[in-house]
Amino acid sequence: MKGKSLLSTLLLAVLVVALLTPAAEVVAPPPPVNLTEVVSTESTNDSYWASLAVDSTGKVHVAWADLTDYLGCGPDCDIFYKCYSPAIGGWTTTKVVSTESTDDSFSPSLAVDSTGKVHIAWEDKTDWAGSGTDYDIFYKWLPPPPTPTVGGVWVPVDKFGLLAPYIGLASTILVATVATAIYVKHVKRRKEKQ
Repeated sequence: MKGKSLLSTLLLAVLVVALLTPAAEVVAPPPPVNLTEVVSTESTNDSYWASLAVDSTGKVHVAWADLTDYLGCGPDCDIFYKCYSPAIGGWTTTKVVSTESTDDSFSPSLAVDSTGKVHIAWEDKTDWAGSGTDYDIFYKWLPPPPTPTVGGVWVPVDKFGLLAPYIGLASTILVATVATAIYVKHVKRRKEKQ
């Protein structure tokens, strides 16, 4: 009996010590902090309207409007582009996207599709292809670069207004196809119920 009493007393003492001892506080490590980076490092004037997209490989694509006369693009506002590649651990040099522009280019919008192709659209006052000197929407795309390097050649500018008839035709075909599929399914269900 003495053995059981001694064991019980010992277990009680361990339990009391465990309860009275402050528990070690488990502290999660702080999340990593990324430092602010200047992307427009080649810029010597104002930079505006940044647009950013990250592709499926982790590359960060940035486009912006800039007043720098970079690579002879002139003192008007132009659209610039850069890419950060984790594979090479750095940024590409700045590329001028709006090379055909002879007037102000503003408000870039950037997207990367599932193949890695970079698409950029922007407002531009340039009289391109007879568009006049009012603001129009211009567009270029950059083929996906081979890994691990970053770069490429921009495909010439296109004016969305020139694509309007084809976009309308494609929309009409799509709506007609969907409507036909819905009608065929409806007819099949009616026949199955009869």
